Amino acid sequence: MKSKNRPVSPFAEQLPLGVQLGDRRQHGRRPADGDLSIVFRDPVFALVKAHVQDWSLAGFRARHDEPRLISGLAVRFCTKDSAGEAVVVWTRSCGDHFESGFSIRSHDAEH
Repeated sequence: MKSKNRPVSPFAEQLPLGVQLGDRRQHGRRPADGDLSIVFRDPVFALVKAHVQDWSLAGFRARHDEPRLISGLAVRFCTKDSAGEAVVVWTRSCGDHFESGFSIRSHDAEH
């Protein structure tokens, strides 16, 4: 039988009373709906067609069909409005597709 006094998170006991674990993002997200091209080396160049789901000043989330987009992988990205370099922060399987979160490292001066 589970105790009703048991913390939800193993870290909850280390937090001051009233403080909860929350979103660590520094920038707000905005919805997006557009095509995205992602290029990476594994070991040869690979092109991934993806769909941007949301974005912020620091990164974006995209839907795609490429399981090789793993955490820490450096990529180049290009949309109709922006291009630059990013790093894959996380990837999860969503049944028939994958979603990944990217941290933008730099934007191209002109696109």
